[in-house]
Amino acid sequence: MRKLLGLTVVLAVLGVCAPSYGYILVYKVTGAMKAVDWNSEKIVSVSVKGCLAMDINDSEEVNDAQMVLDGKNANGALVYYKDLLSDPNGNGGARWDTTGGVVGLAVWDYNSPFDYEFLMTGNVKATDVGLGASIKKSAASSLKGTLDSYWAQLLDDNQDLFGSGTATMTLDTKQTKAANAGAKTVDDIITTFIAGLKGYSEITL
Repeated sequence: MRKLLGLTVVLAVLGVCAPSYGYILVYKVTGAMKAVDWNSEKIVSVSVKGCLAMDINDSEEVNDAQMVLDGKNANGALVYYKDLLSDPNGNGGARWDTTGGVVGLAVWDYNSPFDYEFLMTGNVKATDVGLGASIKKSAASSLKGTLDSYWAQLLDDNQDLFGSGTATMTLDTKQTKAANAGAKTVDDIITTFIAGLKGYSEITL
């Protein structure tokens, strides 16, 4: 699957550079996996949650995307990581592909110390996203799929994780409508989300 993603990197990068503005989608993110931790030599459970914000252009491609993953590190402390999901070499990004009434969403960061990806699928329909009831856009109310880590960290730099698990993304209708009605940017949404994380420390690289 990572090889398939590699074939789409150029298109993903072009999508980031596209000038047109379409609409914002905001998703609540959850994921859980069982993984081998090379450093502790144990199988560990890792859970993440967070927020994904995407600017989908008029061609239904990702124009811009950012994600925050938050949870507990190996010591139980509350931490979060802000991922810009942008890389000139295609090592980080998001791709939203619709066909008929279904969508495939890939979100990935292969930049050290991270090496993870979400692979999600769902059904799409014309949805009021805050641009007015008469201006509906294609959106999925929920997405289901996998979270995979390839000998890398997620929320703790003392862990070296290899494993996979399940993930869900649920459309945050309130934040999506507010973002589009107020012409907010992806960065505005993520900044507001982080401001609401009380008691969390940012993972700094």
